[in-house]
Amino acid sequence: LGSPIVAGWLVGAGSAGARTAGRCSGRRAGASAGSRFLVRDSAALAAALQELEGELRQWGLWSLEPPSAAQLASEAPFCADRLAFEQWLQWVFIPQVNQLLATGAPLPGPCALRPMGEQAFVHLGRRQTDLLEVLARIDRHVSTLDD
Repeated sequence: LGSPIVAGWLVGAGSAGARTAGRCSGRRAGASAGSRFLVRDSAALAAALQELEGELRQWGLWSLEPPSAAQLASEAPFCADRLAFEQWLQWVFIPQVNQLLATGAPLPGPCALRPMGEQAFVHLGRRQTDLLEVLARIDRHVSTLDD
């Protein structure tokens, strides 16, 4: 089963079959709504996802408890109405991108995680710098259209 696409980004089955929503904002200029993005360097993206997990763990933002099915049933971008951004990264974004990379499937479009991270991690102050850089690197990898 592949991850269905909604509004240009990921929506998939969460815990107990709940629908999880997470949409990266923005669309590459000239890309149509049906465009799919191939990652030129999937190994670099996979490494950046591992680095993101490490950063989240380092700052105590990695949860051992998965969100409930009700929390994952959100249709809001980044599940922002029911999950903290770090929870969405951990339980929706990282697993779904890893799944797409493992199957060689194209990614659904450009991504802008860093701006959301700037808002979500403001409480970290200067400690957010490395975390935001990882998000920016992921944005660059995901947003590379392979024509």
